[in-house]
Amino acid sequence: MKIGGSGPVEADETYIGGKARNMHFEKRLRLIDGGRGTVGKVAVLGLLERHKKGSRVRLRTVQNTSREDIQPIIRKNVKAGSELFTDSHRTG
Repeated sequence: MKIGGSGPVEADETYIGGKARNMHFEKRLRLIDGGRGTVGKVAVLGLLERHKKGSRVRLRTVQNTSREDIQPIIRKNVKAGSELFTDSHRTG
């Protein structure tokens, strides 16, 4: 069953995993590249439909946060014509 239609849908991604400051120094140097600190973490896509009578949420792990990977998931889970809010994440 798709979400949307009765309220706006928000889509956003995040990374789940340990904080770099809690890692051993040598492991931190080995895992963190380019300053983002996403290595060793799992990317999760969240879809939230806000509604006064009860909000609904869908979560899914994703391999990559690129548009090519996320867009099909949104199309599969959100009703066509729904009001969709996203952040300004730029991909490539």
